[in-house]
Amino acid sequence: MERKKQLLILYIFLLIMIPRLCLLPLATFLAIDYDTLNEWYFFIVTSLLALLAVYLYWPKLKSDWQRKKQTGISFIFTGFIGFLMIFLFTFLSFMFFHQGSLEKSANQTNLENLSHPLIAHLMPLCVVFFGPLLEELLFRGYVFSEMKRKCSTFPAFLCSVLLFTLIHLNNLQEIRSLLPYFSIGVITTLSYSRKNENIYYPLSIHIMNNLIAQILIWSQ
Repeated sequence: MERKKQLLILYIFLLIMIPRLCLLPLATFLAIDYDTLNEWYFFIVTSLLALLAVYLYWPKLKSDWQRKKQTGISFIFTGFIGFLMIFLFTFLSFMFFHQGSLEKSANQTNLENLSHPLIAHLMPLCVVFFGPLLEELLFRGYVFSEMKRKCSTFPAFLCSVLLFTLIHLNNLQEIRSLLPYFSIGVITTLSYSRKNENIYYPLSIHIMNNLIAQILIWSQ
């Protein structure tokens, strides 16, 4: 469990703190394009952390897969229904709180403006698979399960959702763009809790959401 906690700390340090505090000065010092450096850094670090997460969570991944096999492909159906719920929840949230149109998330904006052809082909793999895998193992597999073990379901639910949402906040001017992440956090955590903490259900929802967003970007 201690190594899983360290992985969460490593995630926050490498993917939250360093990109926001160090990459711009580093790009300036090296006289290289900041966007290119940021994109490659995000892809490499996210992919490596996802592989490390698979190593640390392999017993859970294997056990949950065996349990999932008993229900067939229902997790794919859950992924599609979850995506629809995320879209509806986000849409209603924007209408209620902002009386405006849906706003793109920071991730979607970044994907539409990738600076290098090679990273444009590699980044979808990171966004659709490595990113969701890493985040679901951390925020559902570790944060929710550990908090539930120490207190109860509702505090664990809130902690998992809010932490997942807030780590995507780049600055206070982007609070509106957090609604899609809040929606993802609510629906994936709910599915994880209701499906006996089987990681493949929230993972299928997260992957489905990001995959459809990526397809929409490709279609533009």
